[in-house]
Amino acid sequence: MPRLHQLNKANYPANTEHEILLSLQQNDAILLIEEGVLKADKDESLFRKANSLNIKIYALEQDIKTYALIAESLDIINNEEWLELTSKFEQHTAW
Repeated sequence: MPRLHQLNKANYPANTEHEILLSLQQNDAILLIEEGVLKADKDESLFRKANSLNIKIYALEQDIKTYALIAESLDIINNEEWLELTSKFEQHTAW
């Protein structure tokens, strides 16, 4: 069953980063929130894995603006769309 993974940190301990990558399954989704949006600039392994499994990566618009990022590879969503996205997944993991 597809899962929504919410990442709110730019950096996790190495073992947690590894667990995140191992937990990703086809058709899951990833939502970058808070400082997690900084992964858009530096976490190539996350994006490679997501791409190989057909996983969409979303980011909250307000957080992208807060960090003044240009995030061409992400689907930018607002708070209302975040609620809609959350309701599409029965399983959620907050990292």
